[in-house]
Order: sequence, then C-alpha cells, then structure tokens
Amino acid sequence: MDFTTQVMIPVFTPQVSTVETNTSNPKTVTRGRRSAFTNELGEAICSAIADGVSLRALLARPGMPSKSMVMRWLADERYIEFRDQYACAREDLADKLADEILQIADDSSNDTFLDANGNVKVNHDVIARARLQIDVRKWLASKLAPKKYGDGGRRENSDLSHGSMQVKSTVTFVHPPNWDEDSEVD
Repeated sequence: MDFTTQVMIPVFTPQVSTVETNTSNPKTVTRGRRSAFTNELGEAICSAIADGVSLRALLARPGMPSKSMVMRWLADERYIEFRDQYACAREDLADKLADEILQIADDSSNDTFLDANGNVKVNHDVIARARLQIDVRKWLASKLAPKKYGDGGRRENSDLSHGSMQVKSTVTFVHPPNWDEDSEVD
C-alpha cells in the first residue's frame, strides 16, 4: 500500500521590506528576512545541510530566509532543481552520519582508565555516551535515507501483518494437447 499525503502550500515570494531611517540621510535599512530565491542561496543551503548543519541552525544565521520560505521553495514547481539538490544533500548527510558511526565505534581511546591504584577500569559513562551517539545517528540516517539505512525487515504504516506480506497464488493445471508425430494437435 502506498500512503501518500499531498499538502498544498500557497506559493508567493514576498520581498524584504525597506524603510527609510532618516529623511536627511537617504540610506535605507532592510527589515525582515531574505525571501528571494537565488541559485547561490540554494547551493549554500544544500552544502551546509550535506556538511551536517541542521536546517534550524542554518536558517538562524543572518541573511538566511525563514524555514517557511525554504519549505515554500521546496514545494514550488519553479524550483525543482533546488528540490533535487536538497534531496541529494539529505542523502549526503545520511552518508556522513554513517561515516561518523564508524568513527565513534572504532574510537576506544577513553573506554578505559587507570584508577588511583593503577588498576584498569572501564569507563561506562564514555561507552554509554558513544552508544547514544551511534543510536541517534543510526536513527537519523534511517529517516534521511530509509532505503539505504532503514530497517529493511520492518515497514511502517503497514496493516496488521506488521510488515509481512501475504501472497496468494492460483495455479491451474491444464492438460497439454495431444500431439501426433507430424506436430499437429488432435
């Protein structure tokens, strides 16, 4: 079953408002957030996401548009190239998280320590923290790229079968026609 939901988002591109600050000084000051899409801005957003910067942190930077504006651009048919770049950036982020999982798992430098008597002790806090870091990255990678990093044996939003499929087949046996020696059907 395919569970698809379509959301209609009104598309508009308001410009940043300008206000004159002083009548004797014609210099204008911009107010509001950036709202005009440019290819450079789209590439900067996608590059930062692929590098692991969260969309929330990225859009909190000065000169960046609001999250709702980025969502409008993603929904707008005029910005299909940006939508494709954004999807690729999210997949790249999933790959980056998978690389980080290997780094964290392979780093055992702080797993043990020497106590005051010179005995080797296991640092359970460090190990638990590494496990948490790995679990969070695994979960996020499975959401960003479910086909690549998701649990293939489990399907969400399935019916009562909890991911298993039932296949019904009907087999009908027919008698083959009688062939004579000259390959003619009787």
